[in-house]
Amino acid sequence: MYEDQPVAHYTYTPSDKFTSRSITAVPGNTSENLFLFSTNHLKKDNEVHLIQFNEEEGKIKCHGIFNYSGVVNRVFTHPTDETLAYASVSNYTGSAELHKAILFRLPKVTEGSEERKTKQALEPELEIENNLELNSIISNGKNNNLIFSDSVSVNLYDVEKKEKQTLYKAENGTHIIKSEIDPHHPDLVASIQNNNIIVTDMRDSQTKYEIKNAHTLNVTDLDFNPNKQWCIITGGEDCQIKFWDIRKPALPLKTLDNSNCVESVRYNRQHDLLLLSSNSAGSVNLHKVTSVSSAPVLSTAFVEKGTAHAIKEEDLLVKCYEEQEDSAYSCAWSAGSAWIFASISYRASVVVSMVPPAEKYKILL
Repeated sequence: MYEDQPVAHYTYTPSDKFTSRSITAVPGNTSENLFLFSTNHLKKDNEVHLIQFNEEEGKIKCHGIFNYSGVVNRVFTHPTDETLAYASVSNYTGSAELHKAILFRLPKVTEGSEERKTKQALEPELEIENNLELNSIISNGKNNNLIFSDSVSVNLYDVEKKEKQTLYKAENGTHIIKSEIDPHHPDLVASIQNNNIIVTDMRDSQTKYEIKNAHTLNVTDLDFNPNKQWCIITGGEDCQIKFWDIRKPALPLKTLDNSNCVESVRYNRQHDLLLLSSNSAGSVNLHKVTSVSSAPVLSTAFVEKGTAHAIKEEDLLVKCYEEQEDSAYSCAWSAGSAWIFASISYRASVVVSMVPPAEKYKILL
């Protein structure tokens, strides 16, 4: 009965010509579909946009445009405070480079909040200088510590004491691409180092787990399963998505093939059988992978000649969304709805899409 309902797509693009690589949800607000994204043009001032998708009206509204005199490489949000955000920024003057992590504030957004399209300066509450561009800035929401990584190290920063401690250094000839905190074990941080995954214990700065040669080419992204301990997904330049138990690094639990370089992978925060991936061709793929999820294996029942039968559903690609015209560099699930997600392209075009109703009700019913 739901098969004929259309899947909606809504597009938001900054008025000026920008480039981008970063979009994230605002997990501190679970009532609204909020997303934060940044632009990273090397030759002009850049912007951070806070947008809201109103499902009833079918509109994307802007609730803040923040100007920054420099490059905003990536943006990150606090896990519980909807007004707190972080950005990796860079300034280039001649041959000089200045890289920083900054903390700044976002307005609170409710259902009745009016749009804010007037541009305002991005005013940092905290600035942390670094020798290299930062690829990750993470807060576990439980203390004053931040985890941030650049291409050569993963660091723990005490905001109150303004002290930095190096947790892990990349091996010679390798680069750290991204870091993520384990939501089930907040003392563990996983980092991508070329085509390897390194899991470090922040309590003693020791490597706890390591997946060597996780992909044949560089790993581009990783995400922890929010509902199943020790499990992660990785995407790579080798056009594959892999599912891992970090305690058993010899072989992946499952591998999905993609036709292009995988740029981003994201678990659905409520239903971890749903997975988003985006790629260099501009496609955003919605996968349903029950076999390695925390959900019970779904089955379809039917009756034949008076006998009831159940067919176990196979893992599948639910839908390929092809609304982006350039590389889809990043994607994110909404914190306000398990069925809404957004992606951003190289040209800073944001597309908000929905899980097809038929798949939604298969999971719910």
